[in-house]
Amino acid sequence: MNKIIKKIADKTVVIKQKIIEKKDLIKNVAAVSIASITMVTTFITGCLAMSQNSETLDNQPITEDSYNFVNEQESNNIDANIKNEKNYTTEYKLIDKTINDGTLVYVLNTLPDEFGLEISSVCLTSNSVIDLEIPKEYNNMPIKRIGSNAFVGCENISQVFLPDSITSIGNRAFYYCKNLKQISIPDSVVSIGTNAFGTCEKLQGIEVDSTNKNYISHDGVLFNKNMTTLIQCPSAKINLENYEIPESVTSISKFAFFNCDNLSRISIPNGVTSINEGTFSQCDNLTQVTLPDNITSIDADAFRGCKNLTKINVPDTVTSIGNYAFSNCENLSEIKLPNNISSIGASAFSECKNLTKLALPDNITSIDNFTFYKCDNLSQITIPDSTKYIGEFAFCDCKNLTQINVKETGKRNDDTRTSLDYKCLEGTSVSTLNIPKGFKLDSISAAGISSNNLFRDVEINEYTPSNSHENNSHEK
Repeated sequence: MNKIIKKIADKTVVIKQKIIEKKDLIKNVAAVSIASITMVTTFITGCLAMSQNSETLDNQPITEDSYNFVNEQESNNIDANIKNEKNYTTEYKLIDKTINDGTLVYVLNTLPDEFGLEISSVCLTSNSVIDLEIPKEYNNMPIKRIGSNAFVGCENISQVFLPDSITSIGNRAFYYCKNLKQISIPDSVVSIGTNAFGTCEKLQGIEVDSTNKNYISHDGVLFNKNMTTLIQCPSAKINLENYEIPESVTSISKFAFFNCDNLSRISIPNGVTSINEGTFSQCDNLTQVTLPDNITSIDADAFRGCKNLTKINVPDTVTSIGNYAFSNCENLSEIKLPNNISSIGASAFSECKNLTKLALPDNITSIDNFTFYKCDNLSQITIPDSTKYIGEFAFCDCKNLTQINVKETGKRNDDTRTSLDYKCLEGTSVSTLNIPKGFKLDSISAAGISSNNLFRDVEINEYTPSNSHENNSHEK
């Protein structure tokens, strides 16, 4: 038994290392990587503790289903953090003896609000890719839930067979199961969490039992039953060159198309009013998006890492763009922002290396931290005179930025001043600042650097505003 436990610990380290190697991908859902690595780390500790009690473990009876349940005293040695955080009353360990060339250990917890068990986490080591049949019950207690992050990083699973006792699948439950090719949702499932099957690189379709009253699969894509919410598109789905979301859809779940590398063009129906967090994040080959006229917000990470997206038309109805919304869209060179936008989040356009110039909407009152960080080819930018604050590193390392134009909008009163963080232009080549007459600048910093020092090598040109606020003669 000592050898088995050592093997669990050794191979868990390998799993953990492979997850870390995917850090560039997983950083977009940082909570996933932190949670999964924490689980693996605590499980290693538990495995070592189990090795000290190997005689007791060896004496545990094997059930008729070839599973070995560890008693409560020994279960306390493993995943104590999960138990304490979720207020579980009892915790069990289930060793699957059907794995011939490896080891599979489930961590099971009694549910605090109903009779049954949840699979909180697993430790799987195997020398080959396996088909996994999840047990239906233990000791006459049904296994009802697959917990959040339960199977994160289990790379050696090809198929998962869920029992009809399962009612809930948690957030990121099977995230980064990179060899998972097939999964079927039984009729008993009433709840599926965000990004439950995200970054399953070989998953081409998600099947749903036809008698399920809550969910349906349409061409391998997971929807709610009446197809008003698109929940998840599998990462390896084919025929995504020109995908049209069904007209019945009014909502797209967070991370619904996350890491769908086969997606190149997509049309979104008019009923959708928001592009939710991470919806198209890391779609490397996405080149064209048609946004409906009813969109009001583009949320955090919505198009982050879409490296081949070259242009996008933002509808006039959009009022906000979230943090990192277009971050690392390396080939994005053309985007027009409508004047209704009043909020642009931190790092929203960071590392958009081919963005050359941009005019910010008239309603913008602040430019957040890192908003245009490392936009290498950004040469000039136009900001409205109503902007009251430009944040830390807002234009940092925009090495070709030479000109900033301040547009007169008529929305600024005589007492309004614009404050700049003294690091906002660090690593730029700004040599010209065009401002309307009477425009007032302050620099803010702990070091007390004044705007005079900030712009000591910058030519500041004041111009007399025209009667029209629609045009800006300094935008070239």
